[in-house]
Amino acid sequence: MAAAAVSSAKRSLRAELKQRLRALSAEERLRQSHLLTQKVIAHSQYQNSKRISIFLSMQDEIDTEEIIKDIFKQGKICFIPRYRFQSNHMDMVKLASPEEISSLPKTSWNIHQPGEGDVREEALSTESQREKETWLLITKWLRNETEEGVKTWQAQPLLLKCQSN
Repeated sequence: MAAAAVSSAKRSLRAELKQRLRALSAEERLRQSHLLTQKVIAHSQYQNSKRISIFLSMQDEIDTEEIIKDIFKQGKICFIPRYRFQSNHMDMVKLASPEEISSLPKTSWNIHQPGEGDVREEALSTESQREKETWLLITKWLRNETEEGVKTWQAQPLLLKCQSN
């Protein structure tokens, strides 16, 4: 698939997911966030991991705040995205604490992230990381249909093992 077609497909998918997320009530988003948090924290790969990469949620997304707090409570190392606008490159960089999030600068998309000049450990490219595993938490959405024919969306956690370069 050509780069332009991939880019167009990504934009289309993002727009569709954004529309679906906006359709969820605040109560349903909170319920889904709680269920997702419980599933992640109970997951064996999460339990056994020492390093987790996770996104910082925006207002209209599943809330990852409780998972981030648990990462630190369990003594794990947490990495969050830092997007480099000039190169369209994203690194997962170390977060010092859950409290640090609110002090991080915001991007033009209103997302907290460390500044580009802020030197931090990167999840996959530091020498100390070469022999370690980092798990990336993402959320997938599953479409469900009840016996009554009501269609709903349910958030499911997906943990992916990341390899060093």
